[in-house]
Amino acid sequence: MVKGKMFAFAFNGVLVAKLPDDARAEAFKSAEAKPFEHTYGPFGQWTQFACDDSEQADLLFPWLRQAYDYVSSLSETTERKKETLPR
Repeated sequence: MVKGKMFAFAFNGVLVAKLPDDARAEAFKSAEAKPFEHTYGPFGQWTQFACDDSEQADLLFPWLRQAYDYVSSLSETTERKKETLPR
């Protein structure tokens, strides 16, 4: 986590990272990457990478760094605001 926000996580044998659009497009071309799909479909800017062994994990560090830098650059005004429910 960075500034209290997730930038990556492991899930069911894949590594999932939040990437900006340009990095996502590059990942889809050059790596074993695809949009992360949750139960209800694609999950925003989250991208999943196959990660079966430590050799593959080493290749993913640059993507993780991009995810970390991207999420740390987000300001609270660019993120979705939480709605407050009326009492």
